[in-house]
Amino acid sequence: HRHALSPSMPRAPGSDSARGGFGDVRQNTGCESEDTSGGKGLQGAVSEPLQFDVQVGKSDAKTVLGTDILPLAAGLEGDEDADKIPVLPTMLYPAHVVDIVQRIERAVAGIDGASVRSFGSAVNGFGDASSDVDVVLAAPKSVLQQSLNLGRVSNKDLAPRSLLALQKYLKDEGFRITERVMHAKVPILKMTCSGLECDLSMNNLLPVFNSRLLKAYADIDDRVVRITQTVKQWARDSEVHGGQYGNLSSYSFTLLVIFYMQVRGALPCLQRDADRRPQYYSEGKKTFNVTMDLEGLRPNAANVHPGISFKDFLQFYVHEFRWGEWVVSVRTGQCSGIEEYPELSLKPRSGVTPEQWKHVIHIEDPFDVERNLNCVLAPRSNDKLWRSMDEALSTEEFFEAPSGSGGGGGGGAAPSAKVAPKPVAKPTARGGAGNQWSRRTWKPGRADERPIGAPIGGAPVFKPAPRLNPLAELGWQ
Repeated sequence: HRHALSPSMPRAPGSDSARGGFGDVRQNTGCESEDTSGGKGLQGAVSEPLQFDVQVGKSDAKTVLGTDILPLAAGLEGDEDADKIPVLPTMLYPAHVVDIVQRIERAVAGIDGASVRSFGSAVNGFGDASSDVDVVLAAPKSVLQQSLNLGRVSNKDLAPRSLLALQKYLKDEGFRITERVMHAKVPILKMTCSGLECDLSMNNLLPVFNSRLLKAYADIDDRVVRITQTVKQWARDSEVHGGQYGNLSSYSFTLLVIFYMQVRGALPCLQRDADRRPQYYSEGKKTFNVTMDLEGLRPNAANVHPGISFKDFLQFYVHEFRWGEWVVSVRTGQCSGIEEYPELSLKPRSGVTPEQWKHVIHIEDPFDVERNLNCVLAPRSNDKLWRSMDEALSTEEFFEAPSGSGGGGGGGAAPSAKVAPKPVAKPTARGGAGNQWSRRTWKPGRADERPIGAPIGGAPVFKPAPRLNPLAELGWQ
């Protein structure tokens, strides 16, 4: 029931850019229903789920400072020399996602050389059948202009005008348009099809690489998925989840879990050699090193690092990780000071005080290394997140014993947590009589309270080596 998409959609029968606009071409393509096992643009099952096919040849890449760069769509940002869409990584898609992608492929069959890909939780291994399906259409600007009869169009208006022009053909394939978000940074069409919600964007391709990276980690050790699901549920129950509310996003919590398991030695770092063997993807005026070492990876064996659990996740971030000093970096997989990440944005959100910023958690995007995912944190949200972790860790009765088994094979029960009971009273900066949380409360920035990372009872602050790298023990250098 799972398939891999080809790097690009094959040319539709009879389609030729010289023959006219999108409507003229569509008359020669047809939109007949196709079986999900052998439709247009599909190659059948891929035997190796960790395959990655970003390959740069001198004939189809530019050289900048001696490094190959994967070009984006022709002229997307005024670059008329980039005449091809980038070669994108292949992934195994669930059957319901294959159906959505196939329908969109048929809807855009008149766009010569277009590529349709899915990304996000529906395909990265961290979602389920109810996850929204995020889909991106990649196509050169010049082809979109001609195929959709757009005429002269600015780079800014290319995506919204293209999406609006595709609405009729998407409806013909069974999609219902529910919302048009055309003025966002990434314009999208919100749609439904076969009971599923679907978001379609245009030339928004970096998330495809992010999803491939997360899927690789999920394939190596499925405990990362189960712990992430537990963490997200706990975060929602504790009201510390959701960028729209000034909290960390689901994506950020996923990176927190992956990084924790990297430091514990349960997951490798798949980008450790990225600087030595770079492969760049260019989008607009920015380039991203999208190298991932996916060769020869296999699921973890059972009983590898049996201590991995939700409780140990909290232990790591409450008592070991230095908030404000270190960076959560899946790209490096080790605890390093913020000075090791010179490109990372260190601009706090409006309203965050210098004292609050001093203890904020820094989270680097694996590919967009300038992006600090703490940018969504509202004032006091960082403090609330740390204290919620601390309170959950102190409520030991709601933890289940960690399972000794794990790995990609899926054996054994998942490390999990029951729903934490609500505190009898709200915690305060200093606590108070009758408050079960009083001994665990702490407010960042107060000199008379314990600093982040300090254990209870006045013990010394946890100080590991400057560059903690437990992965070296397993040969993951």
